[in-house]
Amino acid sequence: MKKRYYVVARGFQQGITDNWRECMGMVKGYPGNVYRGFSSLGEAADYLETVMPEYEGAYICRIGGEERWFRYVHEMVECLRKAG
Repeated sequence: MKKRYYVVARGFQQGITDNWRECMGMVKGYPGNVYRGFSSLGEAADYLETVMPEYEGAYICRIGGEERWFRYVHEMVECLRKAG
């Protein structure tokens, strides 16, 4: 199944996007980058919960041409679960 969502756990920006080029822009050249593709938002949200540390930061969510920033991973996961 084709990957539609990309989670960046370690990169210049951390978060999720539905655009492969944006994903590459977030990780290319970042030492030790960690990213993964998923076919559904639910799978992406599950992955976020297991690999992303829960600390205050800046997490980006770029899906469907919209961009939202979150302070905590759990806030982004809740939003993804409602959308998915």
